Amino acid sequence: MSRSFVALLVAAAALVAILLVFFGPFAPSFDVDGRGEEHRERGPLGDVELADEHPAANGEPGAAPSVADALGTVPTGGREALVAATEEPERPLVVRGQVLDAYGSPAAGVAVRWYPADPDRAFDAFVEAARSNGPGGPGPSIRVDPVFVSSDGEIEDSKWEAYLDLGDDPYVYTDETGWFEFPWSDARVGGTIAYGVGLFANGAPRAPVDEQGRDHYLRLPARGANAPRLVVELTAKENGDPIFPSFAEIEALHLADPPADVETLPESLTSRGHYRLDVDPRQILRQQGVLRVDSLAPGSWRLRVRGDSSEFVDRTVTMPFDGDDVVVRLELATYDGAWTSSALAGDTVDDLVPDASTGFADYPGDPAKWRPLEDRSANKQFLHTVRGFGTGPFSAAVLEIDLEAVPDACWNDSIALEFLGERRFAWNRRISDLAGGNWNVGRRERLFLDLAKLPTDGAPLDLLASLADGALDVYVQDDTVVHALSLHVVP
Repeated sequence: MSRSFVALLVAAAALVAILLVFFGPFAPSFDVDGRGEEHRERGPLGDVELADEHPAANGEPGAAPSVADALGTVPTGGREALVAATEEPERPLVVRGQVLDAYGSPAAGVAVRWYPADPDRAFDAFVEAARSNGPGGPGPSIRVDPVFVSSDGEIEDSKWEAYLDLGDDPYVYTDETGWFEFPWSDARVGGTIAYGVGLFANGAPRAPVDEQGRDHYLRLPARGANAPRLVVELTAKENGDPIFPSFAEIEALHLADPPADVETLPESLTSRGHYRLDVDPRQILRQQGVLRVDSLAPGSWRLRVRGDSSEFVDRTVTMPFDGDDVVVRLELATYDGAWTSSALAGDTVDDLVPDASTGFADYPGDPAKWRPLEDRSANKQFLHTVRGFGTGPFSAAVLEIDLEAVPDACWNDSIALEFLGERRFAWNRRISDLAGGNWNVGRRERLFLDLAKLPTDGAPLDLLASLADGALDVYVQDDTVVHALSLHVVP
């Protein structure tokens, strides 16, 4: 027997011995929870320790030991090197959850802020996670906020509390299903979550962070039961079926004075001692066939609402100081098609594309006098032909335009639609008439013009037929800023 053959036998025997040590019956145990197996559950965040087995998460005291802990550390680095080469690093569980409104429906667009129990540790964890996920993430910073502690509606004390600012906005916002998530966060840091920020006079409600990384289910409290609610019921004019208010907004027109015998305004109607003037879309609670708005200050409010395939309605409602809810019942015409939109994008003169075939581009002819979006210069004209919404016929159309009056003589500015040639338009109206009052410097208004019922000095004008060619000319003069422009149509 040759020496080389003997050497091969010895090497093979050594290899078999090594394999038996690591993978045979004498291999070290990987038992984690005493039952001969790793006891883990697959959850929405990945592998999560079961709460009844290991109260703490991801290696905190009381958690299941890692594979490296089970193997132990050996001076040679053999088994330690094996674990390091095969074990993926365990990612921390992020802070996330869902926000519901007072009626149990998902609340979209709600501002949520995380106040970590240890801001420095949260900062370090964020930076480390961001680094491991590559460049391009937001730059974190630690900021402080005054937090008011109240009891029975009375502010007793205030303190400063730190939060993690993840970039340009100190909040994250819930999506259409009410869900939120703090990217690259670590739930083990703990702390509290403030949700519904800006919706309540005495501060947003709070909830403790689940340090095991379980999802948070948070419910917004009602905004006050001591003031009438606005309740709008929406049904189809044809068959009475309920219509979901896919678009809804409400804004104050004129707020009434409180009754003479009232010394203190109720908290549900006020913010820092004054009537609430604005209603955020998050405060409009929408369900099938109905929308509700809690705690509107007394006075006149403008309601705009429509369904996915229903007509657009613009109504004025009056809210009392107290008493019963105000119920508005709307029967809406419905269409076979659904609303689609075409918006003007870009804020340069090159983004304005007035129709040259009709001569609209020559009115005025000097592009130096054209006003692009957001241009605040005086004595310029906005002119653009909206396209990209298809060709007719159309069942409905609404032009949404956001305007602001700027110096010089803005009071007599007007808006015109559909150029007919020779300085004539199919429809023209003073902005002050559309905005319900004087068009003075600094005033801003978002108009929704129903192209089937445009106001005139006589009967309403229907421009739907003119959209059949897939184009709509829009002209605004000449000391008025156009912030945004969209055309919404239903085939």
